[in-house]
Amino acid sequence: FDNFKYPYHPVILPGNDHPVVKGIGPINLKYPSTIDLNVVTKTEVEKTPLLQSSENSRTQFIPVELDFDFLRYDLQPEKFDQGPQTVSLLLEGTFPSLYENRVTESMMSGLNDIGLEYKATSELTQMAVVSDGDIARNNVGRDGRSFSPLGYNEFDKYRYANKDFLVNLVEYMMDENGVIESRAKEVKLRMLDTAQAQAEETYWQLFNIGLPLVFLLLFGLGYNQWRKRKYAKI
Repeated sequence: FDNFKYPYHPVILPGNDHPVVKGIGPINLKYPSTIDLNVVTKTEVEKTPLLQSSENSRTQFIPVELDFDFLRYDLQPEKFDQGPQTVSLLLEGTFPSLYENRVTESMMSGLNDIGLEYKATSELTQMAVVSDGDIARNNVGRDGRSFSPLGYNEFDKYRYANKDFLVNLVEYMMDENGVIESRAKEVKLRMLDTAQAQAEETYWQLFNIGLPLVFLLLFGLGYNQWRKRKYAKI
């Protein structure tokens, strides 16, 4: 098997200081969708992006016809120019009921029978949205009995931080004492911008290899001249 760069399985590196994502490693998603931040809500809801793609992103409207023949060619960086795209969002506030103006008399009667009251809006609460269900999916073996750890990519042979993200998310929404904020670690990971690295490949090769050799050559010539002058006088 040969591994190819597959843009539909992006690796997301959290880039903000929110307690849910602060200090965790990269997260692997499969066929994620984008989340529109401009949707107007009836109630007041605070929207906090948790996961966003890099500057080198591209969106496509579905349905998309996937032809794996494109893997034979290098990706064209100029087509990935749509900036960061939100793929996970934290919503905090009050939410309107889905059944607003749709509650019938029989439904109200059923609620009264079990001692419940219909509420048009929720209490102050939180909701998390992730545009890819595979973030919480374990890879199951062909025998149907074995499975890989959550976040493990069998092609990269690497375990991504999908589990850490989900655990932090649940703990944050259930935490009333701010424990998760106190244990958040300050760890900054820097992912390589492959498009920029390829564009400046020759420059950095000369800078890292050629420049030290030039300094070494100048030092050698200067040292030999110094030895000649010193011992020539003797």
